[in-house]
Amino acid sequence: MPTATVYTWIYRGWVTARHDPDGKNWIITADATEIQRLRERRARPPGYHTRARWTEPDEHAEPSQEETQT
Repeated sequence: MPTATVYTWIYRGWVTARHDPDGKNWIITADATEIQRLRERRARPPGYHTRARWTEPDEHAEPSQEETQT
């Protein structure tokens, strides 16, 4: 896995990590469940988390002010 991906995951909070007391390295901790979750995340296609997903409109949602003014 690319180093840049690991750093991105750390900064996004997807990986539990802390700085080494020397301040040069990161210490990543993960149990078996966490490792499986990270493997599943890694298997997803590029852009999976940044793509906009289409969802059904919520029928019970209040209309926005723009919709009520038209």
